Amino acid sequence: MYDFFYHFIKICLNEKQLKQYPVTDSINSLVTYAKKPNNINKLPSEIMKYLEYIESDLNDIKKIRDSIIHKGKDIMLTRDSGKLYMRMPIKDLFSEDNLLPNILEEENLNYDVEKYLSKIVKTTFKNMEILGEIIYSEICNNENYKWGLYAISNYCIDDFNDFLILKNFD
Repeated sequence: MYDFFYHFIKICLNEKQLKQYPVTDSINSLVTYAKKPNNINKLPSEIMKYLEYIESDLNDIKKIRDSIIHKGKDIMLTRDSGKLYMRMPIKDLFSEDNLLPNILEEENLNYDVEKYLSKIVKTTFKNMEILGEIIYSEICNNENYKWGLYAISNYCIDDFNDFLILKNFD
């Protein structure tokens, strides 16, 4: 989902910025692009700050994705007292380690699956909301902005919302 943010940012760019915008289709590549000193003025300053703000969240997602897709790591699931827990062993199945980022900031080696997935989804949606506010602000501050019709749609699944969005773990 984060890679769609790469496309959303284009909505608030002027023609000059669009021509200089990297053609990678990757938010991680855009973060790298934004960090280069010669690219400081090629994106709006609020977008630059935003990319810096979400970088650690992107790194967590990238670590999970790369471990599974590129390194072939498996997630080990266990059940305890009716709860499902997960970890991604670094060495072997029975090693006492976990490759998954500790986004819950807990001392447990195994992470509660519901809490972990909920944290990822809520963080992603929070970052998406912040990006929407920045895009809106950039558009409103540009009196020469050429309005176009944009549609971004998705289907909301009630069970998904109940499971990962509305459930309170606090």
